[in-house]
Amino acid sequence: DGKAILHDALALRRDDGDLQDRLDRFDVLAMVMILGKPLRERSAEVVRTVAEIPVRRRPEQLISAAQVGEWGCVVRMAGASVEQTARTIREYLGFLPDLLGDDPWARKW
Repeated sequence: DGKAILHDALALRRDDGDLQDRLDRFDVLAMVMILGKPLRERSAEVVRTVAEIPVRRRPEQLISAAQVGEWGCVVRMAGASVEQTARTIREYLGFLPDLLGDDPWARKW
């Protein structure tokens, strides 16, 4: 209906300092959105799963998930490697191959 449901305020400006210094041990930033009425339960499941991740000192990944509107969520990650972050994204989107009738990552690896 033309109504904004998410505004991402992430800014990676040079004027804010060296990006590598700011990201510290993390080399990857990722954001995944799961949106749509048919995905309501899937997105709620992802939010619950992320909420259950135990708090650890200096983890290799930082992950947050928040409900977006009634039918979706946004997952944000900071990871130590592309491979690790990609694996995590595939885990959270593990429902996609059945939903699509094909594995969207089968030809990407």
